Amino acid sequence: MALPLLLGGVPRGRALKDAAESLERINMSGRANHFPEEMSGGEMQRVAIARALVGDPEAILCDEPTGNLDSANSQEILRLLRGLPESGRRCVVMVTHDPHAAAVADRLVLIRDGLLESTSPLASKEKSGQLSVL
Repeated sequence: MALPLLLGGVPRGRALKDAAESLERINMSGRANHFPEEMSGGEMQRVAIARALVGDPEAILCDEPTGNLDSANSQEILRLLRGLPESGRRCVVMVTHDPHAAAVADRLVLIRDGLLESTSPLASKEKSGQLSVL
């Protein structure tokens, strides 16, 4: 988790602290010293999301972010992703086949057979307009 930060020149202590905080956001701090082969597919999925967030990027691109997760963890990850644009710091673009995941978006873009079929805001919820689902 800390490696991208270390490679980017972040001091070791700060990189480890940021990595630990990112794991805490996804309720995985208890698995900080485990290797990938010691984790389930869902745990690895959650760590991948935490790793994407650790560098505090301006945009997050997610491909089926809840694909390997049970319903409780899916809801938690969707709540986390939903909160990112609302903080005013990030844009999230998510690709999904899951209608429950798509329901958290501000805007829905339907692509069929590689062609844009439709795009529409999801006006039923008050949101910031920064989380899009493809």
